Amino acid sequence: MSQDEIIFEYLNTKRHSLARLQAEGYFLGIFYMTKDQRAGKHALRDEDYLLSPLVSLTPRRTAIVLDCEMVGVAGGRSAVVSLSAIDFFTGEVLINDIVNPTEKVVDWRARYSGVSLARMRRACASGEALRGWKAARQRLWEFMNPNTILIGHSLDNDLDVLGILHHNIVDTAILTAEAVFLPVSHTTRMSRRWGLKPLVDEFLSRDIQVGKGHSALEDACATRDVLFWCMCNPHLLQVWAEQNRIREEKRVAAEKAKRAANAEKKIAAEAKKKLAAEAKKRLAAEVK
Repeated sequence: MSQDEIIFEYLNTKRHSLARLQAEGYFLGIFYMTKDQRAGKHALRDEDYLLSPLVSLTPRRTAIVLDCEMVGVAGGRSAVVSLSAIDFFTGEVLINDIVNPTEKVVDWRARYSGVSLARMRRACASGEALRGWKAARQRLWEFMNPNTILIGHSLDNDLDVLGILHHNIVDTAILTAEAVFLPVSHTTRMSRRWGLKPLVDEFLSRDIQVGKGHSALEDACATRDVLFWCMCNPHLLQVWAEQNRIREEKRVAAEKAKRAANAEKKIAAEAKKKLAAEAKKRLAAEVK
């Protein structure tokens, strides 16, 4: 087998089941909606979400790493403001575009999105900005079809703002959490997922997301590097997972003990209050 074939086989084994994706909050379509998703809020209307098309204008890529940055729009929702995608195998940058939301932006989140109103105006004036999430989705679809493996870190958020339903997913946030918490039922949401920044720091000894705002391209490249690290260092991944499993067990035990102590304090306070009320009542009766 060639190196690319070995990598592809690894990706195939790491694709998440629909049950796992659903448990971790992925919107897979109205027929897969959980009770929480029905009660929750999506970036778009249910009918706006579409499966990736079977045919693309250009040769499809086998695996694509994707990242979006977002801004706040009306109704407490998010909208895509920048989109980056790279070929997982070659590292080729396929997309690195600013996206001009079609809805009014109420919070640019420039500290995180890396995009300010001034930057957006410059991008629109130069014709460099894609017009809204539909244009961003169509741009991504030029490189993929339903068989393409999409890779990301907490990719559910990115697919949500792009209105994409996709089932071939490798999510590094889920992958690393599974290393810590498995065995756990695929229908049970894991109690924690690790952020990209601390994983890059621990695995790659690299600092990302510094300066003014995040970069979708930097995050996509970092996600690719994290997945390659997990692929090439399974024993080190298990060491990291075991260390964090112990930390999580201690954290959960400490929180449980704290809740128990608070409950005892509450019971004691209520008992004290009740005794005081009874004493006051007896005193009033004696006075009469």
